[in-house]
Amino acid sequence: MKKLLALLFALLMLLSLAACGGKTNDAPEVQDEAKNNGVTPLHLYQVDKMDSEWGLCTAKWQDLWLTAEDAAVYPALAAALENMNIEQDVYHSDWAYQAKTDAQGAKDAQEEFWSPFENTSEYYVQRADDQILSVREDFYEYCGGVHG
Repeated sequence: MKKLLALLFALLMLLSLAACGGKTNDAPEVQDEAKNNGVTPLHLYQVDKMDSEWGLCTAKWQDLWLTAEDAAVYPALAAALENMNIEQDVYHSDWAYQAKTDAQGAKDAQEEFWSPFENTSEYYVQRADDQILSVREDFYEYCGGVHG
């Protein structure tokens, strides 16, 4: 029975390997607009920002912008991204100010201080075209303790 199962398993492995054929993991060729069902890609860029004070805290985040050409074609989207960037700037700058204050207060009072405090936000554009803009944000914050 064991030999039969081993033989069947080996046969199954061979069949699964043969099914891969000549497929490769190469990236598909870039298609022009006409071949891409009329979808026009957007051109975005990121600006890295940081507010840091050595030994106390570090805040790192990104702003996301359309190129000037795309902003002219999609002004509402450009304005929405600008508002999002302003909100990010305010949030992370306020966080850094508060973290510096809290960290310095703990050090001055000679309290236990798990340093440095850290706040990181990164954007990953999932899709950007004239129909959908999808962005994933990875966020991490550490203010002492075991994990962020």
